[in-house]
Amino acid sequence: MSLLYFHVVLIGSAVLFSFGLGVWEIEHYFRTKNIWDGLTGIGSFAAAAILAVYLGGFVRKNFKA
Repeated sequence: MSLLYFHVVLIGSAVLFSFGLGVWEIEHYFRTKNIWDGLTGIGSFAAAAILAVYLGGFVRKNFKA
């Protein structure tokens, strides 16, 4: 496996984990009404979105057909 493919897998898994953490934290916020859980959930969704945009640009730049 080349380093480019490893980078795609690594960033892809970071997107999935960030999104999963966001879902978990928002669900926890609705149960506890703790503001930090809500903010952490929103931050995790933002991180997942930023990483997804980065991954799209990386793939587009390095895997041209």
